[in-house]
Amino acid sequence: MKAYPYPMPIEVDAIYNLAIGKAPNPLRDALPPSLERDAVLERLKRLPPYADDERGLQPDEKFLRLDRILDVFYPLTYYIDLQRAVDRAMRNSYEHRNPLLPGFYRNVVNASQSISNFSVPAGLSKADCAGFAIAGDSGIGKSSAMERTLELTPRVINHSSYNGSAFPFRQVSWIKVDCPPDGSTRALCVKVLEAYDSVLATEY
Repeated sequence: MKAYPYPMPIEVDAIYNLAIGKAPNPLRDALPPSLERDAVLERLKRLPPYADDERGLQPDEKFLRLDRILDVFYPLTYYIDLQRAVDRAMRNSYEHRNPLLPGFYRNVVNASQSISNFSVPAGLSKADCAGFAIAGDSGIGKSSAMERTLELTPRVINHSSYNGSAFPFRQVSWIKVDCPPDGSTRALCVKVLEAYDSVLATEY
């Protein structure tokens, strides 16, 4: 099974793994292969660099290296459930977003034109992808857990051809958006657009 290099780059060229028993979909097939339990824990783990020759350093030089402890991370077993939930949500969302199906680009155009009159295009009136929620007290690591889990997937995947046919496409597999201070819909939409501009180096 083909896989992207690790640590995962932010932007990669597409590597396809065709899903068995499902219609071809370049966006879904370009996602990294699903990981086994031990692979999830191993990839999320962060240990400090170590070298035997550092034993001979002077105490003040050793002291300067103490900050490495801040980068240490050892995942708990619930990270496995989180990674599986994220992976399932990503793959499920692409089942209804297949650029090879008739009408895909027409729906995109209709959605862009609906901005002027705030109408909802046909086919976009209900949720058609999986989702989940994480609840817990502030400061227990919810955001950190999500960020580390998302980093197992490249943010941007560049396509050029698929199944022997030209397919120029830039795929944003995920973005992270924090809730704006005022909690307004407009501010949230602006945050989403800014996140896409940041990832794609655009100025929309």
